Parts: sequence; structure tokens; C-alpha cells
Amino acid sequence: MMKAITRAYPTTPVFTLPGLRLSIPALSGVFRRLEAWRRRRINRAILLQLNDDQLRDIGLNREDIRLGRNID
Repeated sequence: MMKAITRAYPTTPVFTLPGLRLSIPALSGVFRRLEAWRRRRINRAILLQLNDDQLRDIGLNREDIRLGRNID
């Protein structure tokens, strides 16, 4: 008969710096938000290179880009 291997893991690891306490889930959330911001910034730069006719073809205008609408 096989015995199940179980491990007792401590609670979520926490990083502590003076005045700052972050858990792994909190850090992963920060990284996800930074990655989303980076993607939007790249998309915005690409869209700003298009002329008005090209933007109209894909259903956008300069105001949409400026306000960050539909560029995710």
C-alpha cells in the first residue's frame, strides 16, 4: 500500500522591509498590474503611429487613444 506524502507548508510567505510587509500574492498582483500597464503603453505607442484613416478603419480615433479606451 502506498503512503500519501503530505507536507505542512507555513502560511503564505511574507517579505518584510522596514515599514513594508508584502506577501507573495500581493507581489504577484503588483507584477500583473505593472505588466498590464506596460502592454497598454506599448499598444498606445503603436496606435499613435497610425494615421486618422487607419484608426477609423479599426474603429478608433485619437481621443480614444488619449483616454485609453479600447487599447488593451
